Amino acid sequence: MSSGDPKDYESAKFLAENDKYQFEWWAIRMLGAQGKEYKKGADRGIDGIVNFTDGAGEYKRAVISVKGGASTPGNALRDLRGTMEREKAVSGILVTLVPPTGPMKREMADAGRWTSTLHPDRSFPVLQVLSAQDLLDGKLPEIPTWGMDTGTRAKKVVEKPEQGNMFDE
Repeated sequence: MSSGDPKDYESAKFLAENDKYQFEWWAIRMLGAQGKEYKKGADRGIDGIVNFTDGAGEYKRAVISVKGGASTPGNALRDLRGTMEREKAVSGILVTLVPPTGPMKREMADAGRWTSTLHPDRSFPVLQVLSAQDLLDGKLPEIPTWGMDTGTRAKKVVEKPEQGNMFDE
């Protein structure tokens, strides 16, 4: 994260309300994903992509869409599903300013799960929604290469060197 990145929900909301493109970039960086080239305009439903290996020579991708509005359009997940099909992605990740609604949760459940070649004992959601607060809390999407613990990122440790006394010999 850079020093100007949101550190709390109110800052994320302010960014989303004042510069939707910077909010998109912030969300993509928080996920550690590859962002689209910075061009304002039509993005064909893709704000970021995660390409990953799911076994020997087997490559898969997840597409990311970011919505920074105070409410998320009801068709956002359906649109993301269409983008996934067009891009041949196994997972779609929708990042929103606000938490997912009940209908969004039902749509995620209805989309089902896919089984990883790399982790055959585990399945992963086809559609996922992460809110800005989820990102601030360090939550990551369920993707095989991001490990089996999809909870939080490691905290950055900054060690302060002890300052010596210049009068001590």
